[in-house]
Amino acid sequence: MRIAALGAAALLTAVPAVSAQTTLRSAKDSTIRGGSYAYTNFGSEPILETRQSDDQTYVRRAAVMFDTDASFPASTSIGSAQLVLTVKGGNDEARTLTACAMPISFDEDAVTWVQRNSSAYWSTAGGDIVSSDCSYATVTASSGSRVTFDVTTQVQKAVAGTYGTRYARFLVADYGGSSRDSYKQYYSNNASDSSVQPALIVSTGSSSSTSSSSSSSSTSSSSSASNIVLWAGDGRVAGSSWQLVADSSAAGGSKLWNPDRGTGKLSYPSSSPSSYVDFTFTPVAGVPYRLWIRAKADGNDYTNDSFFVQFSASVTSGGSAQYRIGTTSGEVYSLESCSGVGESEWGWEDTEYCGDAAPIYFSSSSAQTLRIQQREDGISVDQIVLSPSTYLTSPPGSQQNDTRILSRTSTSSLTQPTAPAPVSSTSSSSSSTSSSSSTTTTTSGTTLRVLQWNIHHGGYGTDGVYDPNRVATWMASFHPDVVLVNEIEKYTSWGNQDQPEVYKNLLQQKTGKTWYYIFAQEFGQWSSNGKGNAIFSTVPFNYTDRYELVHNYDRSIAEGSITWNGRTITLISTHLDPYDQSLRLTQATEVTSWASKEPENRIITGDMNAWPDQSSIAQYDNYYYDSWAVAAANGTAYAFSGNSGETKNGRIDYIFYSRNNSNLSVKSSQVYDTRDSNGVMPSDHRPVLTTFYVR
Repeated sequence: MRIAALGAAALLTAVPAVSAQTTLRSAKDSTIRGGSYAYTNFGSEPILETRQSDDQTYVRRAAVMFDTDASFPASTSIGSAQLVLTVKGGNDEARTLTACAMPISFDEDAVTWVQRNSSAYWSTAGGDIVSSDCSYATVTASSGSRVTFDVTTQVQKAVAGTYGTRYARFLVADYGGSSRDSYKQYYSNNASDSSVQPALIVSTGSSSSTSSSSSSSSTSSSSSASNIVLWAGDGRVAGSSWQLVADSSAAGGSKLWNPDRGTGKLSYPSSSPSSYVDFTFTPVAGVPYRLWIRAKADGNDYTNDSFFVQFSASVTSGGSAQYRIGTTSGEVYSLESCSGVGESEWGWEDTEYCGDAAPIYFSSSSAQTLRIQQREDGISVDQIVLSPSTYLTSPPGSQQNDTRILSRTSTSSLTQPTAPAPVSSTSSSSSSTSSSSSTTTTTSGTTLRVLQWNIHHGGYGTDGVYDPNRVATWMASFHPDVVLVNEIEKYTSWGNQDQPEVYKNLLQQKTGKTWYYIFAQEFGQWSSNGKGNAIFSTVPFNYTDRYELVHNYDRSIAEGSITWNGRTITLISTHLDPYDQSLRLTQATEVTSWASKEPENRIITGDMNAWPDQSSIAQYDNYYYDSWAVAAANGTAYAFSGNSGETKNGRIDYIFYSRNNSNLSVKSSQVYDTRDSNGVMPSDHRPVLTTFYVR
């Protein structure tokens, strides 16, 4: 998604013409919140909120609507418009907010993260926007301060009916890096003091004129500035994480590479990082530059696609220091432009996730430093561009599969690449280390995100409501590569739908990816309707199989083989008896015996209806590692307050992987809290997701 271009005219100083001014207060507004609050409405609250987080449960955005339809005829000439929010409080960090036009309506008393009213869903969870019509402003936590967005273009289009209706609607969001201190509060239209409610200040009449002197000044400074293009070989590497290595597809034949060692994602830049890369460049003070970087993620995996960027003398448009070296403030570069977009080989991106990055300014025209440091490992960089003109509004090349190499600015000699140093993972358990670990150079692997979930008859929540869309929304939010489910139904009294097809279509809608599945009906009547197990995959299956357990009349196995990072992965889904412990042991023995003939690397998941200390789980443990237990031993098992991995009344859902595998190790495992504000879950089980390294 690309948000609005910063036009050159925005750099000019406007001189208002004589006009009438009207102040509207918001007719509708509400906070929308993701994660476990995705179905919660906040329309009656006296505050609006914004926050950015890697955990969607903490992400908040504000939807605001003004009745411009009743206030301005369609022929009205809109000279200027400002959206003003009054800050009530929040955490200390100064943040850049984005206000984008919303093309469709929402109901204040029903709008949520996933629904715009009681009967209609957003086409994109988190609110629909016109990505080309966005404005920016900086917010602090100073109570009573005001955040002002120039929304002239958006209001002109709204009044003219460009968006289909004549109401001005805005989604205000923080698309910056994840931070607890990004949280901010603003007064809503429920505030008792109307003067602090959200306002739209509109000047009608002739459009603003532009002063010739300001125009001349701005044009002069912009024209004296030129593109700054840095290649990987221009950088100075400090520490051992980053390496300059040969790559024939990279600019100058070399790239900066931070190999995938399995370390976790960092929330903030370090004020004194142990490893980084510095570049020297000379900008023109006071000129807005757009930062673009060409990068490539190991394995084209979004967990290997980001880092922090800092500068020695960067400032805001108002001259305040920001993103400085030696602080914990920095821009976040993420190659994947927005959730679900994906990445493929080299690609250009800026430093705004799901949006358009605000321009960067510099306090002086002397030589300065740009620094990159680790946020995630597993990423390569070959070109960095700071553009005041040519690429101010669009990238130098493609976001995926790019081949464009720009001429570098500097004429000095490039540093020559060296052979890559050995790479070792920091999170592989010793029990699953490949026998080839003594090799001097290890090829970086990629990750496979495996989601296991008993979805309770295909989507009946703890409120008794059948809602596959609710389940699929949660599924998509976990960014799985494969999903293995139990209790999925095909034309039964539980929903009376072909649920495998329903979930395939919902996942495709919500992720933008093609999904494949295999369904194994519980009675072994493979072409018949009924309940069963299913495996969904974002890549085609090499082959599929089904098996009916002999030691019960209603238990089956679904199997699908995929290729991931060049390795064969055999996925197996099953569901053991809920009542009889001895029968579960018999079934577990049958499952492990049947699976032993299947190719490595094997992953078995399912609702095993047994706690870890029961004999049926011990049977699995003889041949398989329990991925949650491995992650817990490594300190990378995550749940939520009051939960230690329990997926129902105890930990009964498992993701096992074979002890004889050669290419799998555990990066992390997580049990998710799917409760809404009323404590309702979309299923009576909680989902568990394990991220594997595939090497």
